[in-house]
Amino acid sequence: MQSSEGMDGKMTARIPATRWAGASVMTAMHAEALRAMHAEARETLSRRRRARFTSTLKIFGVVLLLAAIAS
Repeated sequence: MQSSEGMDGKMTARIPATRWAGASVMTAMHAEALRAMHAEARETLSRRRRARFTSTLKIFGVVLLLAAIAS
């Protein structure tokens, strides 16, 4: 941090511009990480739904097979 004299004569702390630039880079990195995590979560959910649908189809197939055998 740098200090400079304000209009009232008091010393005030001033954050250099490079700190702000670093903060925006970190924010961009965090945003990118969040986007990646969100995409991964969506993909995992999609896989779970697909697996659930496949197992439901298998059960339905077995029920139809048993119904065909019983008739």
